[in-house]
Amino acid sequence: MWSLISVFFDVVLHRRGPEALPASQAWLRGALVAYGLVLLATLSVVPTTQARLIAIVVHPIVDIAALYLLLELVNQREKFLQVATAAFGTAVILNVLALPILYWREALAASPEQTAGPNLLLLVLFFWSLDVLGFIVSRAIARPYIVGLAIVVVYELTSIAVVEAISPAAG
Repeated sequence: MWSLISVFFDVVLHRRGPEALPASQAWLRGALVAYGLVLLATLSVVPTTQARLIAIVVHPIVDIAALYLLLELVNQREKFLQVATAAFGTAVILNVLALPILYWREALAASPEQTAGPNLLLLVLFFWSLDVLGFIVSRAIARPYIVGLAIVVVYELTSIAVVEAISPAAG
């Protein structure tokens, strides 16, 4: 068990790619359950709105569909289980790292000047998550890292824009 979990840490650190994970529906389900548990822990720390809840439920579904579509477009659909497992397993690690920072920020419940430290750390984690997913995508589609990163950045910017567009209607 630990040897497979350590693969997620290795992917986060770019030591191994998603191909190091088994192509297993059980491991993907396990990564999704862990992801869901971490999101529940996050919801216990940060204030939750209806729009945020909708985004939290919809985002992983859209992520899975986007990964599948990307792999289908590059004729690599057989890598889907490994890529999705790597994406959600590494997201668990990064989100667990974010939990104490979120708690710190919420405990301060103060002006933006006082929350600058936690906000900066959360921004670093956000960019790190883009880096990790860019690495995973580049390995999955057998393209240079910069191509994977560009795909992820465009996807994230689009995702943020869509969430922002529907948030007023959902809130």
